[in-house]
Amino acid sequence: MLSKAARIADLTRQVNQLQHAQQILVREQRENIKLIHEYEAAVDSIVADIRNFSYVKSLEKGQISREYNKLLQDEKDAHLATRLEKDDWHAKFMRSVEMLRTAYRLRCEEEDVPLRIIAGLQNEVRGYRNALGMDPERFEDEFGYEILKDVKNGAGEP
Repeated sequence: MLSKAARIADLTRQVNQLQHAQQILVREQRENIKLIHEYEAAVDSIVADIRNFSYVKSLEKGQISREYNKLLQDEKDAHLATRLEKDDWHAKFMRSVEMLRTAYRLRCEEEDVPLRIIAGLQNEVRGYRNALGMDPERFEDEFGYEILKDVKNGAGEP
């Protein structure tokens, strides 16, 4: 067996080894805690950066969406204004066309009576000239020829 001194020396050596191992473990624990704190700080920083990035991108997306919607609405408004202006001009044009048609129809209705009167008078003049034995006038020289020359059978040509 071992003597008491050897036993004490052996136990002292074991205690020293355990104390040394404990010091190593405590130092490693402190280093690990330090690394964990650094890791947590880095993760917090990354999470904050990601949160800020996401927030900024969300704001940018909202801004782009609002800008796009505004441009789209402006384009719709411009198209509507153009369409309304076109419709307004078309309505004015159609009113003008209707007025021209009405004026032309009224003119044709009004001209019909005087044209018949002038044609009748020309025929009377021809009849009187014939009855009096006078030579007939040329159609171009007859009174009213300028008025009736463009009317179909308007010059009273036989």
